[in-house]
Amino acid sequence: KPIVNLRALGDRNFAVGVTMIALISALLYSSNLLIPSLAQQWLGYTALLAGLLLSPGALIMVVLIPLVGKYALPNIQTRNLIAFGFFTLGAASWYAHNLTPDIDFTTLALFRAVQTVGLAFLFVPNSTLAYSTLPRSLNTDAAALYSMFRNIVGSIGIALATAMADQRLEVHRAHLVEHLSPFDQPYQALLARTARAFIDLGQTAASAHESAMGLINSMVNKQAAVLGYMDVFELFAVIGFLAVPLTFLFRPTKAGGRR
Repeated sequence: KPIVNLRALGDRNFAVGVTMIALISALLYSSNLLIPSLAQQWLGYTALLAGLLLSPGALIMVVLIPLVGKYALPNIQTRNLIAFGFFTLGAASWYAHNLTPDIDFTTLALFRAVQTVGLAFLFVPNSTLAYSTLPRSLNTDAAALYSMFRNIVGSIGIALATAMADQRLEVHRAHLVEHLSPFDQPYQALLARTARAFIDLGQTAASAHESAMGLINSMVNKQAAVLGYMDVFELFAVIGFLAVPLTFLFRPTKAGGRR
């Protein structure tokens, strides 16, 4: 007798359901890490402020999940709700793709809040549909598999997203520093203005030049980091949109398995 009976994956709805929860977890856990990481490392937020960025989204989920369960699940094809959730998640990630180095707290919190609107249409409908056609004898094994896919793929998603953000930062920085040359007039003009500002603060010409170059280097790093995070959110958007047609692999049922 196996510890976990893999026959549960032979049920079509359950197999599609664990695939969906894997995608949901990867996107959710990754965005939970990336947004505070961006805020703290590159936008100068404290740990408290970075945590508060996630609060509006959490409140939205607390309100929406019971409403979806009470009003939407009994009346709308469940797979349509999941498709809507993934589409909303993709649209929110595409919206989050519009980052800027001087983005304000409200806009960044709104990015996260819009994401959670889609998530509210995913968790309960997906678990409901995944178990709707499964024999009761396999429920225990199915629950173990469902949790395994959610946790393992979510962790993999975090690792891949952070690695991609770092890798894309390096790529964008390599392109940006091509402009930091003596032959690039806009860079030379910026360097001269910044150096004069440091001289006005009482630094010597040599010290002001070094300070100006350091400040510009910090600006380049910040811009490269923001571009890297934009690439990750763009990938999230693509995954969200591509998951929409996959939801129609579910058998068309409503809550409780009613066809």
